[in-house]
Amino acid sequence: MSLIDAESALNVLLASTLSGYNIVFENMGDSETGPYEPAVDETYVEQNWLPGRPVVIGYGECTKQRYLGIYQVTVSTPAYKGKKASDDVIALLETAFDIGTAVSYNSQTVRCREFYTGPPDRSQPGRFRVPVNIRFQADV
Repeated sequence: MSLIDAESALNVLLASTLSGYNIVFENMGDSETGPYEPAVDETYVEQNWLPGRPVVIGYGECTKQRYLGIYQVTVSTPAYKGKKASDDVIALLETAFDIGTAVSYNSQTVRCREFYTGPPDRSQPGRFRVPVNIRFQADV
């Protein structure tokens, strides 16, 4: 069990939930092709993993590290499509990452603890971006 497996569990849920959309995973901008450049009319999402600092739980041989972190998914839609386009994607995410949802990967379970959206960002010309934050718990 590892923190990498915890992130993978959330990545698999994200990919299965938004199978019709492009997902830009953290560090993809470091690839040989350069940063991701969406088509003008494309809706896509960006994933970021913020695991936080571990807290030790348990005693002796039963000791584990509990990570309370944020799995952030930024929904990016063309500005001309308006807020409705991002709301449709956010609704899919809210259903999949509902509070209490538990997902596993390689025997590592991650639990969703909170779901909330941040304020829209219009700093990128022609794009409407909304950060979606999923607070999670992983005991590694």
